Amino acid sequence: MNNEFDLFEDLANNPSNYPNDLVKLIEAMEDDYNNACLDYIDLANYVEKAEAIGYTFDYGLDAEAFGLKKIVS
Repeated sequence: MNNEFDLFEDLANNPSNYPNDLVKLIEAMEDDYNNACLDYIDLANYVEKAEAIGYTFDYGLDAEAFGLKKIVS
């Protein structure tokens, strides 16, 4: 993993700095995670939704998301 800043940390502390769609998406993902119903297949779907609004993140088979970042074109 590189030294790039993970926006998950900043988003939790400063949600007003991010698009409302992204905040809602991450909140829904966290709700699924807290309800123990999030797996890596679900995360693949969340990545697709995040990419549709210009962001992406990585995840492992353990269903741990990391590395939220803006897609640079």
